[in-house]
Amino acid sequence: MLRILSIILFFSFTFSTNAQNNWNRFNNQPVKKMTTSQTNSTHKATDGYEQTDYYYPNGYIKKIVQNYSKDKTLTRYYLYKSDTLQAILEKEVEENEVKYSLEKIEKLKDDYLPVQSTKLGLYDVVSESHEGQTARIKYAYDDEDRLISSTETYQIDNKTEVGFQNKLHYNKNGFIKNTTYKHYEFDFEANDSVFKTFNNTKYEIQSKDKIGATNYKTTLKEKSSYFKTDYTLFKKEELTAEFDYLELSDLFNFYVDEIIREENISDYVYKVISERVKDTTYQKSLISENALQDEKWYVKKFYDEYINQELENKDLASFVEATEEALSQSHYFSLKNLNSFRMNAYETCVANQDYKTAEKFLNPLYVQAKKAYRSNPSEENGKFLGLMAKVCYQQGKNTEGDEILKECNDLKLSMKRLSEKMEDQLKYYRYNYFLAQVYEAKNDVTNSRKLIEENLAYYNNLEEPYSKNVEPFAADYTKNEEMYQRL
Repeated sequence: MLRILSIILFFSFTFSTNAQNNWNRFNNQPVKKMTTSQTNSTHKATDGYEQTDYYYPNGYIKKIVQNYSKDKTLTRYYLYKSDTLQAILEKEVEENEVKYSLEKIEKLKDDYLPVQSTKLGLYDVVSESHEGQTARIKYAYDDEDRLISSTETYQIDNKTEVGFQNKLHYNKNGFIKNTTYKHYEFDFEANDSVFKTFNNTKYEIQSKDKIGATNYKTTLKEKSSYFKTDYTLFKKEELTAEFDYLELSDLFNFYVDEIIREENISDYVYKVISERVKDTTYQKSLISENALQDEKWYVKKFYDEYINQELENKDLASFVEATEEALSQSHYFSLKNLNSFRMNAYETCVANQDYKTAEKFLNPLYVQAKKAYRSNPSEENGKFLGLMAKVCYQQGKNTEGDEILKECNDLKLSMKRLSEKMEDQLKYYRYNYFLAQVYEAKNDVTNSRKLIEENLAYYNNLEEPYSKNVEPFAADYTKNEEMYQRL
């Protein structure tokens, strides 16, 4: 954990040390966001580190997002009240594991520059408690309000304190010239420090404009890294003095706005999400110890609960809308999840005799099965083919249903040729039973009875140790016998 912290601190202070400042650092330009991306030596983009600083219209920071890789992101949310910095919430996501810490500001310079703070590790936003270590952080600035040092210390036990220290040096133009980073342990009994890591990073500005550096390189232990910075400015109409700061109590709404709303969800669903998030009396409220999990978990959690809730409400239209929107956010779900949504919607629509909508949800699974069933005559592919034929018959689309039924019978023949293994034979006769139901939907009782008769004859002729009285054959036999009597 400490090693991770040291890496995070090194990068975050390197690229955002002087960020919590007014527009004077940008030559009085109203910067809305500043994005710094790692590049190669010719300043072409790579898949390396990227950081984006987001600002309020008055020049205060709103949040900083640092992407170290596709599996590791650090976001810092700056929380103000009456133009005064109150706290910094830090969210770390690494390989889908999410951790929070809260830096409570105790002393400030000019209301927005932290001088002294307490950092609470493994912070729970909902309960406002923490389980991790408590750190002390001290910042120092020069006469131009530029950060010149920061020290973060943890007391491990009565004998040892661990610290991370950054010092920054600027050139005559106000750009960072170099930084030094120290990771040390202080032994109280020996009254001495042992340095675990010491780094000296040099900065070289390779190009700049009136706002700031645009291309530069850093050198650490003779290894050079290259970066490019892009700036986005506020429009004149956005520079109003009336705006709301983020507060800790706003974070749930913030997640709704920044995560859910950006996914182009309908106004109706957005309203449902907002109400669900705020409703602490609802037994499945998203305000829980898990409410601020990573974005993917949060969206999945909402859709699972929202879809199920609309089912409980027996509101088919809202259920269909929720499912469609969940499917539109496919990048949040596995293929298994998406197929489960489709089948759940298909079965629900069939149960409500909305066969046209049921066909729409089933169609992607049918198209996939149609492409694959000849080379893979599996029960699953056969099921999707048969269900599509069935829902066509339920709509009176007999011609389309007959064409698909031919595909079902082709697949059935392939299943019969697979092998003489009992396992494969069972699959064949179970698929026979399934096709009997498809014929029944077509009102073709003759062919439906033929398939059931074929199955019953098979189960009746089984020899020991297999028997129609032994599972799983007994259950299959009973289903076929019941259907035969019904027909």
